[in-house]
Amino acid sequence: MDDDSAKGEPARSAINPTGEKSEKAVSKSWPSFSLISLRTDLDRVYSELGGPAPLRGRIDRNTFERFCNEFSWRKVEPTLCRFQKDRDIAKRHWPWVAFALGQYRFERKERQQNSIRLDPGEVISLMNDIRRSAKELTSGLARLQSYSQGLRDPTAPLEKPHLRYLDQLISQAAAGDPASEVNKDPKYMLWVFSEKMSFFQRLSGIEAVADEAATRLVDRDLLKRKKGQADPALHNLVWRGAEIWSSLTGRVPSPNRVHRDSGEEPDFVLFIQDLVRLAGGECPSRKVVEISLGNRRTPDAG
Repeated sequence: MDDDSAKGEPARSAINPTGEKSEKAVSKSWPSFSLISLRTDLDRVYSELGGPAPLRGRIDRNTFERFCNEFSWRKVEPTLCRFQKDRDIAKRHWPWVAFALGQYRFERKERQQNSIRLDPGEVISLMNDIRRSAKELTSGLARLQSYSQGLRDPTAPLEKPHLRYLDQLISQAAAGDPASEVNKDPKYMLWVFSEKMSFFQRLSGIEAVADEAATRLVDRDLLKRKKGQADPALHNLVWRGAEIWSSLTGRVPSPNRVHRDSGEEPDFVLFIQDLVRLAGGECPSRKVVEISLGNRRTPDAG
């Protein structure tokens, strides 16, 4: 600290006769900060190392900063330096790792929130439900219209007028103009009737197409899932990790035990397993990593 004693002056020289520190002495007692001391690890990557490693794709600095705040250099350093002894090279790949981890965590969360999946039988059942619903709605609308237009019952003189009122309300909604009151304008009522007939035709078309889909168009093979994809978000992480791995180590990403005589997993598999753990996922097996890497799709858009 830049105090008076450090300059060889007695500490008491900073105290006035009343025993209080002078304004000048108080100002000197505060620590001196510089902008350099406030630089982040990402700032140093840009200013001292030339920026993140030149991988494919363009990520702006603000995006890197957001993910680097979530996955700091301190968290990621042990994994990167495990496979790249040159600390500067490792650090230039850190922003890309942070981005990949952030995307992986986001995709896991999104997929878990939308985790309902249908098997082929359930899709066919859904088509049949749509067919039945369209048929029942058509039938219900037609029945209400028929009842409202029937002969008046002397024992219930207000029944038919009320049914006609209800039928017109529903008809207005079917025409695409729902309201809490009936519009009795003749031109409007004629338009409502025309639109209601068109709605009947659309329902009839839905019923026919859903029936055709359930009986002939649903392809069970297209709806089947491949085994080993318990974590669908892993595919994107593996592919992003593979690109980082190639740049980081200069080696081809492989899930095979090429250089292993013992039971330890290949380096690339260990790398992916480390990344998954950093993001809070369940550690994948070598086989699962192999399946994800072997699925020749580029990473899905995040």
